Amino acid sequence: LWDGAAFRFRWPDSALLPARILARYGTSPLRLIEAVKSAVDHLLDVYDLQSQNVSFSSPEALFDALRLTNLTQASAADYFEKRLKVSHRFVDEFVTGASRDNYNQGKAINAFVDLVSLAGAGIGGSVFSLANGTTPLVAALLASGGASIRTHTSSQVQSIRTDGNQFELAVAGGASLTYDAVAVATPLEHAHGLSLSGAPPGLNTSRPYQRTCVTFVSGAVDRNYFGLSSDADGEVPTDILTVENASLPFSTLAVHATLPNGTHVYKLFSRVPLGEEVLSAIFRSRYKTVRLDWPAAYPKLEPTPPKTTWPPFEMPLSHSGTDSARPLIYVGAMESGVSCMETQLIAAKNAALRIARMLQPD
Repeated sequence: LWDGAAFRFRWPDSALLPARILARYGTSPLRLIEAVKSAVDHLLDVYDLQSQNVSFSSPEALFDALRLTNLTQASAADYFEKRLKVSHRFVDEFVTGASRDNYNQGKAINAFVDLVSLAGAGIGGSVFSLANGTTPLVAALLASGGASIRTHTSSQVQSIRTDGNQFELAVAGGASLTYDAVAVATPLEHAHGLSLSGAPPGLNTSRPYQRTCVTFVSGAVDRNYFGLSSDADGEVPTDILTVENASLPFSTLAVHATLPNGTHVYKLFSRVPLGEEVLSAIFRSRYKTVRLDWPAAYPKLEPTPPKTTWPPFEMPLSHSGTDSARPLIYVGAMESGVSCMETQLIAAKNAALRIARMLQPD
């Protein structure tokens, strides 16, 4: 755990870990473990509901059914410190370090998001990685449907309108496509050039988003940057979390892979691009550097009122002054309360259930 001047805490990969955590943080981690397990248990109830074809018209209704809405309406710092009596030190260091790693955001995010973040960090939950990344997951899901699937991944949709029972999509180049149902998965805030004809008034399309920059470096870290001038100071950690400190250039630094010749590939998260001067200070040698910049990796996940700021899953588009019989489905609405792969899959299953219900004959 790096604060810009020193490592505040180092997690030993040994039987000493529980004693070290107890010595620094007391029993706070135990109280948080129970809270994480409780939140995860509530979230898992959604799978029983979806197996019974239960679906929801809004994220608020879904969170209400799972008894999780209250967690989205308090900041992690307030909920953990005031409600759970978790020490400020543990929240400031471990909890914030995990949320900076997972969301590139600090302890102002809502309590439910931070509990999900901690489950992802291995507290009261488990996570999985795919050897070839998450792209094959989408292909496997499509293949498992057993349906005839046509993809137009290079087509940019310019507008969506309805005649009441069907949707017409105008695509760049002049083509027009007609569908029985449409689901929008991309955030409307960043669906540049997309027009929704007859969109409901008051629809929130102004959620702020977190910029996240990812830098991959193959090379060697400079021990002096972290104040490790000699072997006696210990090895450079393979996973480095950070506290909330505006002067820190990165949010996390970790070994992402090891090449056949033994060279490490490091991954750094940051809120702004890392310049050459910063990277030259962190690394004593660099063989290759790759930068990626997502202007909208996640919404700003601070607590906001669901009724006025969360968009719905179902958006009726008006036609000739009348709402359409079949609403547009907005999968991206889920991200107002929480954002991760699993919750987006939950939102996608909810969308499929809503569409299946919509297309059933009367």
